[in-house]
Amino acid sequence: MSGSLDIAWLWPGAAGARIGRNLLPLLTGAVLAISPPAAIAQLDLLKDCQRYDHSERAIQACTELLRVLPDAAPIYNHRGIAYMQRGELARAIADYTEAIRLSPRDAWPHYNRGRALLEQNDFAGAIEDFTQALARRGDNALAYNGRAWGYYKLGKLDEAMHDVNRALAFDPHYAAAFDTRGHLYEALGKTDAAIADLRHALKLDPANPLAHITREALQRLGAKR
Repeated sequence: MSGSLDIAWLWPGAAGARIGRNLLPLLTGAVLAISPPAAIAQLDLLKDCQRYDHSERAIQACTELLRVLPDAAPIYNHRGIAYMQRGELARAIADYTEAIRLSPRDAWPHYNRGRALLEQNDFAGAIEDFTQALARRGDNALAYNGRAWGYYKLGKLDEAMHDVNRALAFDPHYAAAFDTRGHLYEALGKTDAAIADLRHALKLDPANPLAHITREALQRLGAKR
C-alpha cells in the first residue's frame, strides 16, 4: 500500500462524513475571548481550518490559529487531516500525536493516526490506534472498518470479519465497509458473497473517486459490473 490513499477503508460513506469534531462550537468561546476585531478574523480561520476541499488553505488557517490557541487539540487534528490529504504522512502523524497528548480522551486523533499508519504499512500500529479510538467511542464504524482492514492486511481474517460486521451494524449504509467485506469474502474464496458486497458498495457510492478499487476487484472476480 502506497501513500496514495488507494485503500478501501478510506472510502467515505455515511459514517465518513466527519473525521474530527467541528471546530466552531468547540473553540468559538476561546476565539471570542480575543479582542473583538481579531476575533472576527479568527472565526474565519476556524472555518478554513476544516476545509477538507482545500488542504493548503486548511494548513495555513490551522497554523495561524495555533499561534493564538497553542493547546487546541482539535486544531492539530484538523491540520493533520489536511497534511494527510497532501500525502505528508510524517507531519500528519506528528499533529495527531500532539492532539492525543493534549486531548487523550478524544477518539478522532487516534482514528486518524491509525489511517496514517495504515498508509505506512504499519498495520499493528494502526490496529492499536483504532482499538484506542474504539475504547473512547465504541460506536465508531470508521474505526471498526479501519481495524478490519488492518487485520485483513495481516491475514487475520476472522478478526477482520468480526470488525467489519460491527461497522455495518452501526452504519448499514457504509459503502467502505461493504467494500472491505467484499475483499474479505474474496480472500475466503466466497466469490458470490464478495461480488454481492462489492456491487452494493458501488450502489451506495458510485461516484466516489476510489470506486475504481471496487471495480477492479469485481473484474478480478470475473463479475459483470
